Amino acid sequence: MNKKGELLSQPFIYIFMIIVIGLVVILGFTNLKNLIGFGCTVESEKLMHDFKNNVKQMYGFSSGSKQKYSFTTPSGINGICFVDSTMSPDLAKITYKDIQDYVAIKSSAGDLNENIFFSGSDEECLPEPNKIDKLKVQGNTLCFNVAKGKFDYVLENKGTFVEISKP
Repeated sequence: MNKKGELLSQPFIYIFMIIVIGLVVILGFTNLKNLIGFGCTVESEKLMHDFKNNVKQMYGFSSGSKQKYSFTTPSGINGICFVDSTMSPDLAKITYKDIQDYVAIKSSAGDLNENIFFSGSDEECLPEPNKIDKLKVQGNTLCFNVAKGKFDYVLENKGTFVEISKP
């Protein structure tokens, strides 16, 4: 047996349940999206950290030491280019339009401090252009196609710097 007014309170309970479920779905989706983005950032930072460690390690070896390395790159990165920032870059060797435009603008302004650049489809996942100390580029400009998620390179200790080249 229903009490007076109890019939009118049931629609409010259903409306409240729909609002709560909607908020849970929206907040859950937002947090999941942020978590996926954070994972991409971690992968990119690990790539830069590992690469810097390889250069630092090679610089610690004796002059003339040479070693081949292989790296797995995060998804969304299509290309990596290295440019000798102390010299005028050879823009014709840069096969990625976004990197080419960035380097051209920075070098014409005399503000090119970075020597590693990334190109890719997912701009949120791309690491920022970066400066790796004691790294020089064989031939002044060098690009790697990493669309398959992997690239090989050679580091060689030249005494006062480490040179990167293709195997």
